[in-house]
Parts: sequence; structure tokens; C-alpha cells
Amino acid sequence: MAKGHFGSKISPNMKRTPEDFLICYNVPIARTGVQKYLGKELGLHDRADEIIKVYRTEDEVFNAKTISSFEGKVFVDEHPSDWVTPMNFQTYGKGVVTNVRRGTGKESDLLLADIIVYNLAQIEEIESKHKREVSCGYECEYVPFKDGYAQKNIIGNHVALVSAGRAGNRVAIKDNKNESLKGGRKKMSYNMQEIKLLTDELLDRVILEARENPRLRKNYNFHDDHADPVNRMLNALEPGTYLPPHRHQDPDKTEIYLVLRGRLEALLFDDQGEVTRRIQMGPGTPVHAIEIPPRTWHTILVHEPGTVIYEIKEGPYVPLSPVHLAPWAPSAEDKEEVLRYMQALKEK
Repeated sequence: MAKGHFGSKISPNMKRTPEDFLICYNVPIARTGVQKYLGKELGLHDRADEIIKVYRTEDEVFNAKTISSFEGKVFVDEHPSDWVTPMNFQTYGKGVVTNVRRGTGKESDLLLADIIVYNLAQIEEIESKHKREVSCGYECEYVPFKDGYAQKNIIGNHVALVSAGRAGNRVAIKDNKNESLKGGRKKMSYNMQEIKLLTDELLDRVILEARENPRLRKNYNFHDDHADPVNRMLNALEPGTYLPPHRHQDPDKTEIYLVLRGRLEALLFDDQGEVTRRIQMGPGTPVHAIEIPPRTWHTILVHEPGTVIYEIKEGPYVPLSPVHLAPWAPSAEDKEEVLRYMQALKEK
């Protein structure tokens, strides 16, 4: 049996118990359909960086054995490094999953559950909307199916509150009501700041989205608003993506790239478009990050599939305009010229 995760977002109905525990009703914990995995997630080492389609059929998701396997299972904060057992329950347990069933009507493709949350930190994260997506931890078998694989014999181990679930925001805690089961009682809460986690699951998800994007890159923002004084984001980049040479001025901004996965090359230019410096970066190289000063012409060349950077720059966000773009570099719309230009940069 292989281990896996699938995910979504928390539900419209939440209530506090007289003890101030939180009950989240009608939480979609999984759905049918096709998910996309990297080959390495399925143990396909010869296809490690390929995108593999994995089918989750109605017969499997709504199988009585599958449904009953999630009943009474532990609700955790992020997926633990090992499966939840009686030996580690006190370490990982934050709540319990109950009333697992198939949805009806528009939710007939969803596996629903009610989740009772006992831990105050997770209650605060859910109620403040800082963390709403959920992801199931389970064991299953993978068998060849259509143009990919199908999951068979799904057996649940836990349901996790996560920063980003594979199934997206349909599998999440919703939030239109938050009533107390004890009339008139007010909820007690702390003024907690959001804790955001950068997980392997999130990196894998953004990498998949970048590979499916015609531009071969995908952002995932950690800042809540483009007007924030500091913009922070993941940027997943695939070989062949074109970032037009540009600089940040009016307003002047410093930009930082920290390479989390893969390998890329940062190129700096003078005003005539001549390369003045090339910096190889990434795990396994001597350089892991670069801070680019304001008014510095720069671009990147991506050398490995699955490259991801954590990017930081001063806000507010200002879209690139002609004043920021290098006049000696081709427009992103001119595909043929872009290919020639990128090849020339590699050969310099």
C-alpha cells in the first residue's frame, strides 16, 4: 500500500460547544476526479519529474470501506512525518473526524465530514481564516488506468489542516456561520498572527501549476495584499520561461531571490544590454540567494525542471511597464525572437 494525501477547504457551518471547542460541519475532505502528481510522489523514480494523472473514482471514494476508514480518525495540524498511531496521538492530535458521508446535489462528488477541533491554536487559525484547507492522509494502491493511474483500496489515517491542499479550495473549511451552541455565549480568542508554512506539498503543487502554465511559471503569494509594504511569494519556474530583462525604479525597489529547489542563473546587464555578471544559484551550488539593488537590469535563466524561488521585494506591487523593461530585449509576445535571445544569452 502506498501513502498519499488529498485535500480541499473547511465549511459553511461552524459552532462553538459550551466548552468552547469548535465543530466544523459539512467539511469536504476529498473529491472524485483527476489529480496531478509528480512521478516521484508515486514512487516512479524513472519518471520522477513527469506529471502523472491519478484518477479517484466514485466507486473508490464512496466505497463503504473507504468512508468508514475515515470515521473517528484524528484531525492534525499539517501532515505529520509518520502515520498517526496510539503512540504519537498526543503529539499530533488536535481534534476528531466524525459523520463521514457522501455529499448530495452539487456536492455529490465530495466526501463530507464534521470535524471537532479541540486545540485552541487550530481553532484560532480556522476562525481567523488564516488556515482553512484540509488534506486527507491515507493509504491506497495505484493501478494503471486510462492515461495514468487509479487509486484503489483507500484507507484513511488522518485529516490535516494545511496551508494548501492538493484538491484546492473546494476541499476546505467554509465560513458563513459561527454560532455558539450555548445561546448568547461569546467566543474567547487570542490576537494571533498568522503562521504561514512553506511545505513540500505546497512546492510540489506550485511546480505542477507552473508546468501547465503557458508561461512556464507560477506565483504563490504569501502577502495578503499587493499594497503590503513587503511582497513575498513563491515563484515556480520551468526551463524556457522568459522573464524580460527589467529593473525596478520609480519607485526604486530591492529584490531578493532565494532558490529553494532546482537551479537558475541570474544575469545582470549594463545600460547597453551587455551581461556584466552571471550568478549560478541553487541547492548544491555555493550561492543560494541574490539581493538585486534598485535600478539594476536583470533577468534569469532556469536550468532545471522544478525550480522554485522565494522572492521578496518592497511593496506595493507595481506591474512592469515600458519604463521598467529593457529596450534592447525582445517583448514576451515575440516568441521567435525570445527563443533566439534566450539562446544567445546561454551562449555568451
